[in-house]
Amino acid sequence: MKDILRVVMGEDGRKKSRGVMPIIGWVNPSVNTYMTAAADRKRVSHEELYRRYEEYRGAGFNMVFCMGTAVGASDDGLVEEILEICDKLELGCLLIDAQTYSRPFTEKRLQELYDFASKYASFKGLMVYDEPNVSAFPTLAQNYVMFRKYFPDKLFYVNLLPNYATDEQLGTDNYAKYVAEYAKMVKQGYLSYDHYPFIHFEIGIVNNDKYFKNLSVIRRQSLQSRVPFMVFVEVTAFVSHAHIPNREEIFWQVNTALAYGARGIQYFTYGMPEDTSETFSGAVIARDGTRTASYDAVREINAHLAEVSGILARCRNTGVIFTGIAPMNEFGKTITIPREDLITSYGRLSYVRSGNVLTGCFDCEGSEVYYVANNDFCNYSEVELEFSQSVVLRMIRGGKKREVIVDRIFRLILNAGEGVLLQIK
Repeated sequence: MKDILRVVMGEDGRKKSRGVMPIIGWVNPSVNTYMTAAADRKRVSHEELYRRYEEYRGAGFNMVFCMGTAVGASDDGLVEEILEICDKLELGCLLIDAQTYSRPFTEKRLQELYDFASKYASFKGLMVYDEPNVSAFPTLAQNYVMFRKYFPDKLFYVNLLPNYATDEQLGTDNYAKYVAEYAKMVKQGYLSYDHYPFIHFEIGIVNNDKYFKNLSVIRRQSLQSRVPFMVFVEVTAFVSHAHIPNREEIFWQVNTALAYGARGIQYFTYGMPEDTSETFSGAVIARDGTRTASYDAVREINAHLAEVSGILARCRNTGVIFTGIAPMNEFGKTITIPREDLITSYGRLSYVRSGNVLTGCFDCEGSEVYYVANNDFCNYSEVELEFSQSVVLRMIRGGKKREVIVDRIFRLILNAGEGVLLQIK
């Protein structure tokens, strides 16, 4: 099966520097005035809406979740306006349809959606379900078959539950079975899931021992099904007392996911959602429309993503080398990294010594690629890589490229949460 993410994004994106990895912010820029009561909100001018999407693009995102502005919810032309703006800014757009979201599709409605959206270059697919239960899989499988008839090169967007979901939420008592059953029944061209490691705690520690286990399950299913996977990165707290992830913790989530083979990064959240049973704080854009500290952090890591994604999108993860000590959970115990993911060497990389690092090892169409991620989001790590012979490395760090001639031993000092891509030329 073709890599649907590369089909959607293009082999090199619309501009080569942007790469092919989807970089998406959950909750698109608001179309309404800020800081007003719901009854008093007004739709902003076209110029202001364009500025907001330009600001979104400026943070390094290349695709939009069109939340809160569903197709068919009104006839005010807002969705068309957003698509036109995305066309001009070269942003992909995932639409949500009021008539089909989490419901069975019909041929009639799919034809209407095709007639409506296919004329926009920015239209990249439909959001059809978020965090489904196993009981929804048969309908999703049927919907996907119908969807492909009309949109063979678009995303049928479904995001799966994390492994800390309850058995009732999952519809099964086995998370790996939940993921495998979805992949078997729906057979779409990628996997996506969310997992938020910092929720519910006031200090910056991983809150459970499930973060890497979740990555492991998704990675194994991705390799088995021969499809790429995307992850969500926690930026926003959604309980009143929760810790808001800082720059280093955002970097750590992105870079550990890349080391495990992720080919798409999604952020929860860009704009600030409305409070419901959950109380939100943080986000990339605050409720009053101003940029938070997360804006600069996300823009910085996204600039790095734009440079590494063109390589990583062509790679197959072969395993992870782990050295040092993993982060602690709330009970003061180190987070488990599943043994089945671990290797000790790969290709010409004989050893990794020192440092608290994860080194993702990849086959990139015959060449060797290594993604070295600092597994410590509080401290820097010194790491030493030993190769079996002298090599020339292409290194991408902080969005910048350079070549390094290595006489077997290569030493790096990685900042907290930082990741570096190395490719043997």
